[in-house]
Amino acid sequence: MRARLLAAVAALIPLTAIAADWVLVSDDDELTVEMDRASLKQDGNVVRAWSRWNTKRPTEAYGKTYQSFRALDFYNCVERTSAMRQVAFYSGPNLDGEVVGTQDNSDSELEWTDVPPDAKVETLLDFACKNAPKAAAKK
Repeated sequence: MRARLLAAVAALIPLTAIAADWVLVSDDDELTVEMDRASLKQDGNVVRAWSRWNTKRPTEAYGKTYQSFRALDFYNCVERTSAMRQVAFYSGPNLDGEVVGTQDNSDSELEWTDVPPDAKVETLLDFACKNAPKAAAKK
């Protein structure tokens, strides 16, 4: 009986997770880039966010072809810098198919770089900084 109860509770866990809210932030001849508005978290000047990138043509990474990737990035809204925490490349569009490569950087391995003007990452930084929920003031 207890095993059935645990199985039933475990089956409900994915239903309680917050669904992604992908918002289009850039679309051109090469890439479509979306950001998950539900993933935006702000801590001081830094916003953490997931993005989903779809290539218009198959591209190669890790010796395999991919059509999409998901990245977890940090954006410093004041210094206008960014750092990549995680990335996973998928063989199909919209994060479908086989994972063909990943990279995971620990917090101590983060490499903060200046965000160049007119780059896709600038569009992501602007979206993240504008749309991140502001932390409630502490009493």
